[in-house]
Amino acid sequence: MTTYIVSQILGNLPAILVLLAGGIAAIVFIQRAQTAAYLTLAGVALMLFAIVVQVTVNIGVTWSRGDQMWYTMANASRVLMGLLNAVSLGLLLAAVFVGRGQPAMSQPQYPNQLK
Repeated sequence: MTTYIVSQILGNLPAILVLLAGGIAAIVFIQRAQTAAYLTLAGVALMLFAIVVQVTVNIGVTWSRGDQMWYTMANASRVLMGLLNAVSLGLLLAAVFVGRGQPAMSQPQYPNQLK
């Protein structure tokens, strides 16, 4: 059973490390882009929570040895995981575009572009 728990954690380790790096980057840049940093932190926290829920349910299903309640929870957690990931990605996407203004008018590269 211990090897199963370790394999569940190791299977999610790359995602966990990327999410932790994103959270650290958001904290570092919180003064520079406050809204984007908070949206990023919320998205990262939701994704980490979704990973913890999924790993916990997977371990419960393995330990249950056929208990119907755990299989029902596994199906429900898949739906919850999909919703949490969708909301998390939406927050991260919003963080990318929040606070961006209109592009500045640049000088035309060629004079005939003015027409």
